[in-house]
Amino acid sequence: MNKKKVKDPENPFAMRVKAIRKNLKLNQEDFCKKVKMSETQLSKIENGKNKPGHDFYYNLVKEFDVNLNYLLFGEGPMFRYSEQSGGDVSTFPLDKFRHEYSRVNEEIDEFLFYFFKSDYFRFMIMAESVRIRNESSELINNEINRKEPREKK
Repeated sequence: MNKKKVKDPENPFAMRVKAIRKNLKLNQEDFCKKVKMSETQLSKIENGKNKPGHDFYYNLVKEFDVNLNYLLFGEGPMFRYSEQSGGDVSTFPLDKFRHEYSRVNEEIDEFLFYFFKSDYFRFMIMAESVRIRNESSELINNEINRKEPREKK
């Protein structure tokens, strides 16, 4: 029996990818040039037939400042800190932190390049993060608790 992939009109991820492109007022050809992919690949993603690779996410965030929480889960604004989001970063503390620094910061760009391109690099970053968290958990938790306002009971 021949199994054929069928377009999934109820695929929220696919719908969000298309909504982002439409919001940017780009046709598939221009969008694909910016995110470095073929129109065929994009069409399959927008029709729910395929899932994109890491490069797609990296290029989408780098090129258009797309909010990954919106793209993956449908939460928050479509774009992070940009004209499209009205410049409001108050709901995303990490975005606010990121935008206190120059967008052309070469060290951040280099880190993101290796993070999205190398499985080994991602593994080592996560392993080191776990090691630091385990060795310094008390210090880290104390710092977090000092910065977060306590909820009244």
